[in-house]
Order: sequence, then C-alpha cells, then structure tokens
Amino acid sequence: MSFAQHRERLYYMDLYRGFTILCIVLVHSLSRFLDHSLSCYDYLAQLLGESTCIFCLISGFFYDYIGYDNLSYSQFIRKKVQRLIVPYLFWSIPFLLWESVFKFGTFELKWIVWAMVSGLKGFNPAHWYIQLIFVLFCIAPLLKRIFRVSFLGEIITAIALLLSLITGRDEPVKFYYGIATIPHMIGFFLLGMLISKHKDLLRWKGIWVLVVVGLVLCGVQGYFKFPEPKTTQIAIASIPKVITLNWLTLNKLFLSIGLMAIFYRISQTRPHINVLNLLAKYSFPIYFCHLYFYLPWLLTGKESHGNFIHFVVYSCYMLVGSFLLCHLLSKIKFVNKMIGI
Repeated sequence: MSFAQHRERLYYMDLYRGFTILCIVLVHSLSRFLDHSLSCYDYLAQLLGESTCIFCLISGFFYDYIGYDNLSYSQFIRKKVQRLIVPYLFWSIPFLLWESVFKFGTFELKWIVWAMVSGLKGFNPAHWYIQLIFVLFCIAPLLKRIFRVSFLGEIITAIALLLSLITGRDEPVKFYYGIATIPHMIGFFLLGMLISKHKDLLRWKGIWVLVVVGLVLCGVQGYFKFPEPKTTQIAIASIPKVITLNWLTLNKLFLSIGLMAIFYRISQTRPHINVLNLLAKYSFPIYFCHLYFYLPWLLTGKESHGNFIHFVVYSCYMLVGSFLLCHLLSKIKFVNKMIGI
C-alpha cells in the first residue's frame, strides 16, 4: 500500500502485513496439504484460521492513518477502484475464462460477469475478500465521521466486534459471499481505525499478554473443539437458542492486537526483516494469486494431504511460487500497475 508523503512510514506495520500474508498462505495450504486426522491440524487451524480478520484490521488501520483528507469522495473511490478492482480483474479473468470453458464447454460471458460481480466463492476462495473490502472502503468515510463523535466510534466498534464473535463465515454462500461476510468482518476494520487513533497504547509493556491469551484460546479450542457459528447471518428471532461463541475469531481478536504490539517493539531495534518486508511489498498480489498454485491438484481431482513435512514443503512451494510470479510481473511495464503492488 502506498503512503502519503506527509505521513511517517510505520515499519512495524510493514512487518505485520508481511507476517499476515504468510499466515493466510499457510492456512490455505493447511487445508489442502496437511492430513486432517493429525493431532496438530486442529491446533494449526485455530492458530492460522481467520487471518483475513487481521488483513481487514490492517486495511482499517491504514485508512485512518493515511486519512485521504485531501481527496473528494469520488477521487477516493477512483483510487480504490484502481487499487482493488483493476487487480481483481487482472488476476480473476484468466482463470474465469478457463473455468467457464471447463464448466460449460464454451465461453459463457454472462456467467463470467456474474461471478465477478457477485464474488462467487467457487472460482478462487480468496477473492471474496475484494468484494468485502471494497464495500467497507465505500462506507469508510461515514465510519470516520462516527469516530469524530466522542466515544461513539469506540461504542460502535465494541458492538461490531461482539457481532464478529457470534457469527461466522464458513457456511457456503453461492452469491454475494463477500458482502454476506460484512457483519462478521466489519468489527476488525473498525478496530484497525481505532488502534490507528491510539497507537501509543502499543508501547504498553504488558500488551504482549494478549498474544499469550490468544495462544491459550487456540489450544483450548483445538483440544475441546467447541461448536462454533458457521453462518454469516443471525436468525434474530431465535438468538437465545442459537448464539455460540466463535472461538476462532476470539483468538484473532487477542492475537491481532498483541502481534501488532510485538512487531512495534521489534521495529524499534530492527525496522527491516527482509523476508517480511518483501512479503509486505507483494502482499496484495500474493493474496490474489497464491491459490492458483493449487491448480495442478484441482485439475486432476487428486488430493495431496500428507504429514507435517509435506505441508511445509508445499506451503513453501505456494509462497515462493506466488512471490516469484508477482516479482516477475512487477518488472513488466504497464503490467506492474495492474497486479496490486
């Protein structure tokens, strides 16, 4: 993400963003390459799952930090179209063309357009996020006004986070999946905005305890496997009967804040960590393309679940492959402006 020139570069956020995209690639690799019957699977799924919540928090943080006060609403939306929709088209259309022929045996323009507009979850399980975050950016100026009223932003954030903790996003939604996840994800976007306004709290020495709490929650849920909400919506009439705690989102709430504080402390003595800085630079295009490296298994219909070493090797394959592809495309004139760097 580009920074306004008048804003100080926050090196800890570069490290944090690089770490987050690493977690996202790992969780997508986890479900595809690690044997689900292994005892470590449930613990890793809790640790890595819902990392997109942190991605959403980072987006909210930077929206508030950069400000965009010098842009009109239309200018801001055009900027976000260039930043989000253009890469979305670049990375999605080639695969959609292939999937159209694969599914229907011919070029189906209506299906391709519908898949793009609706955020159809099938063609790339990662692309739902683009629809979600674009809508959040569209309403972000309104959210920013809410924060100008004393304590109203904090109250709305708390309510939204509570909603995140009693909803989920695992239930298959054929159409408009990204928009359907807004009740579950908007709390983290607001939390990012709130943290941006109170960055000094990251200096508090005891804030690392949040990471410990988050890890304990990962272990508890990994062991006991309490039921969690799967749907992105709540049946209001039956709330007393259906409310269950989303442990996965709860641990991300603690980890997201605690990890940001840890990276803040790390950046005071080591502002650059090459691997994380490179992942941060290419985080957005890596998010778009890393699942395309699963295509060989998707095309053959074969599964490739194995032991932990197997998972690590194939995770490296997905991560390094997507990084090299993005790095190569960034060297091509005009293309470098379309991939999302």
